[in-house]
Amino acid sequence: MTAVAAAAALLAGAVMVAPASADVQVLEPEVGNQPAADATDAQWYAWAEAERNAARATDWAADAAQRGCTLVSVEITDTTMPDVAAQIGAPADVLLPVVDRQENCAAATATTFSDSASQGLASAEAHTQQFGVAAADCSTTSGPGSICVSRSGNYVVSSFAYYGSGNISGYISIYKSCGTSPRLVSGSVASYSYGTQRSVSVYSGAGTNYSARFWRHVGLGHYTNWGTACGYL
Repeated sequence: MTAVAAAAALLAGAVMVAPASADVQVLEPEVGNQPAADATDAQWYAWAEAERNAARATDWAADAAQRGCTLVSVEITDTTMPDVAAQIGAPADVLLPVVDRQENCAAATATTFSDSASQGLASAEAHTQQFGVAAADCSTTSGPGSICVSRSGNYVVSSFAYYGSGNISGYISIYKSCGTSPRLVSGSVASYSYGTQRSVSVYSGAGTNYSARFWRHVGLGHYTNWGTACGYL
């Protein structure tokens, strides 16, 4: 199942909690749906509108439930991404959807990491199993958590899972390299307790190295890189 999740830093959006449903409609961009580089502006705008509508039509609650989690909130924001637009030949002001999801995965986390520990699996591998993406690249963070980066259709997705006993805060960023430049998107700063999982995603169809980092708040507006996952997607 495709999961598109992201939030642009400092961009406002309306919070929507999607109801659970037996009929799951999933945003799954297919190869060929993206207009050709020489498409008219009208074609690009129509395509982008369809992408945004698909994001809003997705049943995020059912998506979370399939992984044993409960959806807490979904924030969908439409934003321009000039670098991505230039990459695909779209107008610089074309709007693409960014979706920020928060899920409560406490029950799934307890089961997954408990079972994985008994099998001798590292927490990053356990997160890969729980996240449900076979091609995900995951890494254990320096604290009790793990971060993954993966591809879902034309979207690059990162997910940070926290399974510590205390509370922390921080945010996720995605980069189009294994370093910290260029930065494609950052999620909003959020609080994490045991079982909290947040995701961030960005539209980027190019096959190259992508990385995700979780930046933990350490006080006075300062953040430290708690962990990085990188892979060719």
